[in-house]
Amino acid sequence: MPDSYGCQVLAAGYSYHTKPFRIHLQDGMNHYLIRLQTEGMCQLLIDGEMKKITPGHLTLFQPHDPYTLLVDHTFSTDQTCKLESGDYYLFVVGPFIKKWWERVKPGKLYKVTLEEDMVTMIKLVTKEQLRSGQLASSMQDYLTRTLLHAIELLMQEQDARSNQTFVANQMKRYIEEHISTPFQIKDIAAHIGLSPSRTGHLFKEMFHTSIIKYTLELRLSIASEKIRYTPMPLEQVAESCGFQHYTYFYQMFKRKFQMSPSEFRQGSQYKIP
Repeated sequence: MPDSYGCQVLAAGYSYHTKPFRIHLQDGMNHYLIRLQTEGMCQLLIDGEMKKITPGHLTLFQPHDPYTLLVDHTFSTDQTCKLESGDYYLFVVGPFIKKWWERVKPGKLYKVTLEEDMVTMIKLVTKEQLRSGQLASSMQDYLTRTLLHAIELLMQEQDARSNQTFVANQMKRYIEEHISTPFQIKDIAAHIGLSPSRTGHLFKEMFHTSIIKYTLELRLSIASEKIRYTPMPLEQVAESCGFQHYTYFYQMFKRKFQMSPSEFRQGSQYKIP
């Protein structure tokens, strides 16, 4: 049995299915389950919905969570293709995982790369399961606690990435909503509550382009549409797209389209009468 702070691994191993398989436990299990899909695909009941599980999906269940696992051809476009589903699993009990779960409140589904350290930890726990004795139990306890800490870090990283994506999309929306008027990076930064430097770095990290380049490309794209489909004077087109100086607009437009705005209009659908 685990000590007053530890974890006990009731079972650990690798499960592999090549034929249709189904298990349904309405009242779940009496232990915590950590499951990592490594091969093929299956379906698992996640928050009341059957979801496709593929290699790299890490799933977590607490005692009495409804549990349904289905291995079949539901998600396959070729019903004759090989049916397979492989996963590592850990059945765990003990005070540590109970307190950890109550504190962390993990979700049920995460995505990891199969090269991450936590995958190695899961494999090591299953290896120790084949041994017996106090030393093997202590090693499993230690590895399982370390694994839970690794999962917690994964959650924090994914939450941070999710938050970064939200903030980055806020930047994009600001640019799109203010594209017709001049603005600076400091204006975007003030809108999202970050420093100008952090704003620029985060945008480039998320979209692999700078704010200046993205804004310029968007303005030139809108300008080209106005030139092509409206009789608006070219100077007015430039101004309406946020360009303060026509000369700069002219230079950037010609660099992108390899022709001047007037030449572009001459070859476009709209012709000035």
